[in-house]
Amino acid sequence: SAGTYSSATGVEAESGCNECPPGTFSADAGNTAPDDCLDCTRDTFNADSKQSRCTACSRSTYADETGKTVCKSCNAGKQISGAGIIPRVCNICPIGQVSISPGANCSFCDAGKYANAENTTCTLCPKGKWSDVTGAHDASTCTNCSAGTYSSATGVEAESGCNPCSPGRFSKALAASASNTCKNCREGRFQAQEGNTTCNACPAGYGNLEGGSTSCTAVARGTYMN
Repeated sequence: SAGTYSSATGVEAESGCNECPPGTFSADAGNTAPDDCLDCTRDTFNADSKQSRCTACSRSTYADETGKTVCKSCNAGKQISGAGIIPRVCNICPIGQVSISPGANCSFCDAGKYANAENTTCTLCPKGKWSDVTGAHDASTCTNCSAGTYSSATGVEAESGCNPCSPGRFSKALAASASNTCKNCREGRFQAQEGNTTCNACPAGYGNLEGGSTSCTAVARGTYMN
């Protein structure tokens, strides 16, 4: 029968026919030699013996040689291409895209992330930085939080994700990653707004005695503040 052969004469039962081994097939009956068992072609396979045809590899797998018993998946960081009569091959993910597991398709990294050098994972922008770029390919797209702001979170997706220093405080630091980079305005100065890089001096006749002030108070005539 199909999938078998026999080079002997006088065979008394079908069990006396030799089975085509895994990785091969024969669609015809009456085969008389091992060479009548043909290798499965590229991108097809046979895991079992005595087969009349080979099975196509699934869409996400391939066989890069003939006569295979299993199909393979592309490694993480790559994606399969080719279909029909075009042999399937594994290609490196395009710039800004990653494939995180064997056999997975490549996909763009979201905002707040960038593709690592191996194209196997999306790396979060570090603390103190943000990125609104989709499909970023390296850390250069992560932008510093501006002076007067900070971010203790990773993977921030917009500049609005940087936290402003609160009123009464200021910071000149770029890419600040903690709230303690925001310093209190010193005595005699104030800041009523959030997200600032400097404090304002109290006007003549006004003052305060505490750091971190958001306003100044009038000084009574004939007195002064130390």
